[in-house]
Amino acid sequence: MVRSTAASLEHIGRVVENGAERVFQQFEKEGEHRRECERISLKAQTWDFFLGKIFALVFVLAVLAVAAYAIYSRYPYLGGIISAFTIGAVVWAFTRERFRGRKGG
Repeated sequence: MVRSTAASLEHIGRVVENGAERVFQQFEKEGEHRRECERISLKAQTWDFFLGKIFALVFVLAVLAVAAYAIYSRYPYLGGIISAFTIGAVVWAFTRERFRGRKGG
């Protein structure tokens, strides 16, 4: 037997004292909990994104410094290869993220 929502709440109110009110309070608590979980998750994702960019920048600068030192030490081919692969990896990572974001997955 299918009841309407109002009839169901009325029945709960008769069976349990303040039942309908307690049901609504539980729904409100659940909603608050879900919003808090989403806030925490979003904050963690934001920090993850930010720290990833910072560490990537530090890594690229360090590798380019090694490449510059190799060039300065009369190993221009090694410095060029290191620079090219570093820049290529960064470009690949950014374009991969961009295309993955467009596809939604």
